[in-house]
Amino acid sequence: MVEQVVKTHSLQQQENTDSNRNVRGETQTKTTSQKSSKGNITISECEATGKFIVLANSHSSKEEDISGCKLKQKVEGRGDIVYTIPSGVVLKPKHAVKVSKFNCQQ
Repeated sequence: MVEQVVKTHSLQQQENTDSNRNVRGETQTKTTSQKSSKGNITISECEATGKFIVLANSHSSKEEDISGCKLKQKVEGRGDIVYTIPSGVVLKPKHAVKVSKFNCQQ
């Protein structure tokens, strides 16, 4: 889940995946996420296990300041992982930024 503190952007991602694998036993996996956007910043990619997320500026000519935006990952049974985008981060038109889970604090 992505929480946004800048008024001009609103991001969410939703995707439902159910999978069953039989490899020396049985594993069931269910992944749920949500995706929608208002404005120019979108979630262009979200790695299925939550290792990274890619935010993109879809506008053809306008820069977007995403300083202070918060990315929040919620994992059932664990605490939230929150990452605040540092001051001065501006996405140029048609550019993207990849945020790794390893940069976040739990």
